[in-house]
Amino acid sequence: MTDGTPKTLGGLAARVAEVTPCRVAGDPATVIRQVCHPRDLPGPDALVPAWDPRLARLAELAEVAAAVLVGEDVDLPPGLPALVAERPRLALGVVLGGFARSWQPEPGIDPTARVHASARVAETARVGAFVVVGPGCEVAEEAALHPHVSLGAGVVVGAGSVLHAGARVGDRCRLGQRVVLMPNAVVGADGFSFERPDDGGPWAKIPSIGDVVLEDDVELGACACVDRANLGTTRIGRGTKIDNLVQVGHNNRLGEHCLLCGQVGISGSCEVGDGVVFAGQAGVSEHRNLGAGSVVMARAAVFRDLPDGSVVFGTPARPRAEWLRNQAAANRAGALRERVKELEARLEALEAQLSSAGR
Repeated sequence: MTDGTPKTLGGLAARVAEVTPCRVAGDPATVIRQVCHPRDLPGPDALVPAWDPRLARLAELAEVAAAVLVGEDVDLPPGLPALVAERPRLALGVVLGGFARSWQPEPGIDPTARVHASARVAETARVGAFVVVGPGCEVAEEAALHPHVSLGAGVVVGAGSVLHAGARVGDRCRLGQRVVLMPNAVVGADGFSFERPDDGGPWAKIPSIGDVVLEDDVELGACACVDRANLGTTRIGRGTKIDNLVQVGHNNRLGEHCLLCGQVGISGSCEVGDGVVFAGQAGVSEHRNLGAGSVVMARAAVFRDLPDGSVVFGTPARPRAEWLRNQAAANRAGALRERVKELEARLEALEAQLSSAGR
């Protein structure tokens, strides 16, 4: 959603240049009031991301859009202004940040909120309707707690953090600066820890008495869950981004700038290095160590430690080259089966001939 505030192509380029090299093709004074998806009908004041030829036909956009956002390898039709970026997707993030608008609670504490007398809430913080702030909490400057957020006892929310509607933070958990919790994210629920007696009796719960620390610039998607540690701390490193419906188990320690896509599950007590990427529905068994820079592809299941820079596929997860060889062999299985049937038939025929000749 964009706010309609007019901007110029040159002004947007100046902001983009702070994160990725770029240039303006055409008139830098071209006025931009909105950013449109190439599948939508753009207006004459729209900037259209058009680096993907499957979604955008530049000749058509030249007739209807104000300008396009493209990569260096795109041939522009004459007369179509453009923001040409070395990393166009990264540039899009900057552009959208300039247009984005998001509702925030009013400054101060909403009269329907329940803030414990021992809690400390900065004057510039925003506490929305029906928020609960428990005893001993600290809510720092410019933090925003949207409606129905709940903070347990002793929670620390760092400066500039935004907790969206329904987010829950359990006792003694700590959020760094500029942390974002999307709706209904849960930080600090009990770990899933049970043990069963030898006699087969009911499962006995192992309480989680530790906490959770989310370092600066961590983001949790909607309905993502990070469990508190049984002992010590479950820690999510600075700049790590976690998608919707992700489960991070107790006592895990994730490094900085990791990326966890939708429905990833990490069992308890794992060590994950910096910059590790988990594609959708990937999973990790407990007590694993994953080296820095590793990539766990979609639906892969990791049951062993991974050295730095690993790229693994499949269940159980295997190195990329090994997985590709196995996949190629599997793709040939049908032809091999038919070949075996043919050889069996020929063998039976040969045996029949030999038997007849023996008689």
